[in-house]
Amino acid sequence: MLAGLSAETVPPDWLTPHMLGLGNKVAVVGYSGSGIMYNRRYLDKYHLPVPTTWQQLASPQFMGHVMMSSPSQSGTTHMMVESVLQQYGWEQGWALLMRLGSNLSAITARSFGVSDGVTRGLAGAGLVIDSYARNSQARFDHVGFNILPDAVILPTYLGAARSSEHPANAARFIKYLLSAKGQAIIATPGMAKVTLNQPRLASEAKYVTDKDLLYRRAGLLKALFEQTITQQLPRLKLTWQEINGADTRGNPARERLLEQARAKASTPPLSELEASDPALLAQFDGLYDRDQSNPQTEKVMHQWRQAMEARLGEARLLVDQAVKP
Repeated sequence: MLAGLSAETVPPDWLTPHMLGLGNKVAVVGYSGSGIMYNRRYLDKYHLPVPTTWQQLASPQFMGHVMMSSPSQSGTTHMMVESVLQQYGWEQGWALLMRLGSNLSAITARSFGVSDGVTRGLAGAGLVIDSYARNSQARFDHVGFNILPDAVILPTYLGAARSSEHPANAARFIKYLLSAKGQAIIATPGMAKVTLNQPRLASEAKYVTDKDLLYRRAGLLKALFEQTITQQLPRLKLTWQEINGADTRGNPARERLLEQARAKASTPPLSELEASDPALLAQFDGLYDRDQSNPQTEKVMHQWRQAMEARLGEARLLVDQAVKP
């Protein structure tokens, strides 16, 4: 549905590795980094440190103090969640995401809900792209932001529809945003993007998304997050609250039971091998782009949800055994 663009819109070489394809069908007019937005007043009130990593947000001290959006509703959150799995691997990545999930005070429908919630003091920290944080920082001095050390870089794309009745105007608009005047506008609050004359963040980024993997399992990943974290949020929080509160120090047998509980509460209902099955991936391909759900897909998701509920229940039983007098 997109028209080809002129050679003048080709993005700089240092940003090309972070693009998600589409060749000459899109122009990149800026980009964003991803990281942790925080509320200084909130952190001071609860005696919390300024978070700088995923691991800090997933630590017990941040229980109930974090917000994020759902990858099924937010493309930027999907990219961030996928980056965790690609960098840490399936097992360790999901363990990190599920521990983080247990710390969430809320999962918002859209990314701006996170920045709004953190700004208003509904949570101490949240995962957002830098433009949301910069917009809040322009208005409130109690808002801070730290780029994640393993941040995913997110280009800002612009295209022209093939059906456009005014293709010349579309081309002029894109050209304007790529000009010095246009880039100055892109950098101002409201858009708050990193401009194309600021290559450092993108060129020094350690992580580059495996695009084939991202596209291949997009639908499955979003659905699995929904069934494993979003739909389990109260159980997940309660389970980890019990795990974190259990005192088994000095008793090897009890410590082993608690470690088993952690493993149960950190493991999704789908292995990496199962998640690589082409037939299963095909079932979820484009799931969140369709108006109607597939009954077979709904059945699979229900099975995931039941399996996760059972695992969390088993984890709580193990905690009970570990702390039994």
